[in-house]
Amino acid sequence: MAYILYAVNVGLIALIITRLVKETLGSGAPISVNRFITFIVHEVKSIGKSVVGAMHLAILGAVSLSILYTLIYPWVYRSQLAHYVMFGVASPLIVGLIGAFAWRVQVLARSLRVHGKLNVSGEFRGRSIRLQGVLMGVIALTGNHPGHFHTAWVALPEREVDRSRRGLHACGNLLRKTRG
Repeated sequence: MAYILYAVNVGLIALIITRLVKETLGSGAPISVNRFITFIVHEVKSIGKSVVGAMHLAILGAVSLSILYTLIYPWVYRSQLAHYVMFGVASPLIVGLIGAFAWRVQVLARSLRVHGKLNVSGEFRGRSIRLQGVLMGVIALTGNHPGHFHTAWVALPEREVDRSRRGLHACGNLLRKTRG
């Protein structure tokens, strides 16, 4: 049974990577090690610019660590030291995920006030709330047991992810306009 669960997790990881590659190639962006390193450097530098940058890095780190842990689990599951090392590496990421979740709740509360002031349509309000819920769910599942995150993200239909992205940009623009 353990081998079946491991195979399912590895399959989900492969599915996520395949989907990311497909979306990247579909957008016309080239895939290279150089671009990947540039992205990581950009994310690390963003920590000093804003709290949001730190939260993004925590999410990226937690997802990466979850994938790594899932892949190496058969070789380290008996090593108590390996689990302590993984916990030590994960602890700051978990703190970041808690902060990201709290911030996302605050964004949801602010967006509800903005929706009320601007008297937006029920459809827009519903999509905005759904987007915030999806993001909070992904953050919560990312901090959960390794492998569970993958199931949540892959389970989202691609059109819902695209719709959520459009809603995120619209809400961001709306919030910027209301701040003056």
